[in-house]
Amino acid sequence: MGSSGDSHEHQSFPRLTHGLFLRPLPTLRAVAAAPRWRAVLLGGALLLVLARGSVMATGVGRLALVDQWVRQAEGLGIELSDDQYARLLELSDLGVAWALVTSVGSGLVLPLAVAAGLRLVARTAAPRGAPLALAAHANLVLVTRDVLAAPLNYAREAIASPLTLGTFFPMMDEGAAATRFLFAIDLFVVWWLVLLALATTIVAGWRLQPVVAAYCSAYVAFGGVLALVGVLANG
Repeated sequence: MGSSGDSHEHQSFPRLTHGLFLRPLPTLRAVAAAPRWRAVLLGGALLLVLARGSVMATGVGRLALVDQWVRQAEGLGIELSDDQYARLLELSDLGVAWALVTSVGSGLVLPLAVAAGLRLVARTAAPRGAPLALAAHANLVLVTRDVLAAPLNYAREAIASPLTLGTFFPMMDEGAAATRFLFAIDLFVVWWLVLLALATTIVAGWRLQPVVAAYCSAYVAFGGVLALVGVLANG
């Protein structure tokens, strides 16, 4: 794990998140120099469980989950029958379990997978625990998104991210390709990718600009593919 000459491991989640947004490079460099990841990784996953589970424990949240499933099906050109809709209503009773499973995926599996990728490119001089510590800390941005979104989602009776580019263009045609693309681009995910680019440059010594461009371009391309699939599926 390595000893620390920096106090970042003693900081609270709000202070860590503040650093990740306003002082990302110094914050991540301190993380890499003195890797600490257990509390951040497990604490982040727990916050996700609480944020998502608190919404899914309510009738509003479960109906919003059904609505999200229906929208996803319609986005692929699938029209649900009354029986299929009734089945979705039954499945929504497992909303808290859904929140738990997705929280484990987002809070534990995702950063572990990212850390594995960072290990592949890490220089031998990088501290042993740096990739996992960097991945766990970068993931706090996505945790913050869910914590902030929980009360918003309950108020607007929806579980789709309220923090996408599409949020700023409410008057656009919902079925248009451009609208679908804007709603596919989550601003917090963009910043998470920037942090991952910084983490990559720290452990691998690569130039920052090409890495940021590559990560964000891949995300934008993914959003474009989703928008295109939705448009084609709906004729």
